[in-house]
Amino acid sequence: MHEYHLYRTEGGSFFFTLRAPDGHVLLQSGPYETHSGAEDGILDCRAASRYDERYRRDDKPRRACRFRLLCLNGPGEVGTSPPFKTNTRRDLGIIDCKAYGPTAGVVDDTTAALATKA
Repeated sequence: MHEYHLYRTEGGSFFFTLRAPDGHVLLQSGPYETHSGAEDGILDCRAASRYDERYRRDDKPRRACRFRLLCLNGPGEVGTSPPFKTNTRRDLGIIDCKAYGPTAGVVDDTTAALATKA
C-alpha cells in the first residue's frame, strides 16, 4: 500500500517519506521543526505531486539521477528522491510519485523508535 511515513529523529526534528506499494521510498522530505510542520509538508506534497511542472530532474553526468518536488505555493522543495541509476528509472519514480502522492495515507511513526535519517 502506498503511504506517507512520518518520523522523528533523535535531534527532535521530523521528516516524512512517500513509499510505493512495494515499500521503496519515492521521496523524502527535508527536516521540519514540528510535527504539524511535517504534516503540512505532506499536504503540500499531496497537492504538488500531481503536477509535472513541479518536478525538477537532476541528470548531471557525475551526479546521481534524482528528482526534486517543488512546493506548490512559494519557494522551496517538498522533498527529494533517492538516487536512481538511470534517467529512465528516475522518470518512472516521478510517474509513481504522481500516481501515489495525491492519495497516499499517513502512517505516524513518530511514537516508534527514533528514526535515523539517512
